[in-house]
Amino acid sequence: ETPIPLPKRLMRSLAVLLASCLFALCTGLCPPAPTALHFGASQPWSHRTHLGARKPVVASPPSLARRGNRPTMMTGKSSVLPPVEPVPEHLKDKKVLAVGIAAVDFIATVESFPNPDDKIRSTSLNVMGGGNAANTLTALRRLGMPCTLMTKLGADGNGNLIKSELEAEGVDTSLCVSQAGLDSPFTYIIVDQQTATRTCIHTPIQEELDPQADVPSDVLDGVSLVHMDSRSTLAAIEVARMANEAGVGVSLDIE
Repeated sequence: ETPIPLPKRLMRSLAVLLASCLFALCTGLCPPAPTALHFGASQPWSHRTHLGARKPVVASPPSLARRGNRPTMMTGKSSVLPPVEPVPEHLKDKKVLAVGIAAVDFIATVESFPNPDDKIRSTSLNVMGGGNAANTLTALRRLGMPCTLMTKLGADGNGNLIKSELEAEGVDTSLCVSQAGLDSPFTYIIVDQQTATRTCIHTPIQEELDPQADVPSDVLDGVSLVHMDSRSTLAAIEVARMANEAGVGVSLDIE
């Protein structure tokens, strides 16, 4: 058989593709054209998509926008918060300062972890707030304790949204440094259903807190406890030194 020249092959492929599209349109099988998903203001902070939904188109670094009625910072499950027992009255004026990370997590669940060079589909996607220090303060604030976060973020969409969600939870972000030219931290997380394991691929911010420029002399005013998560090490050491001198307790989340 004489080989078909490339132009004819290409034309035949295009004709088949066009016919398939027309058939799909006529039978109602063609889904709506995908649009870039920028996680708009009508959606909750915690987002879940499933196969069959429109796939998110994510730039690099990915961008998260605020979603929904009530932010669910760091929980990722529901916009309805479960009831919690408040802390005792004598702890409600004990302010906690955390020095550490606040980030955005992109959590993809898969049936099994891919092999090198595989192309697979996720069964669900969750987009939520993350970061050890931010998680801890969110929980403490929901229990009724005043909290302040000291961290460094990029002056970008993710950084603005991290701050706005924490503020919506009642966490003080006045010590969060937003710097132009930096990308706020984010993490890709692959959850393997088969082995019940998760793999984290973290992209840290390019610069951490500066112990001289970013730690004010009055940082411990009204603070009863300093909590750290091993990020921004030099700034954390400086705050811990100040806390020791002031007789303020220090706790460390060792990951």
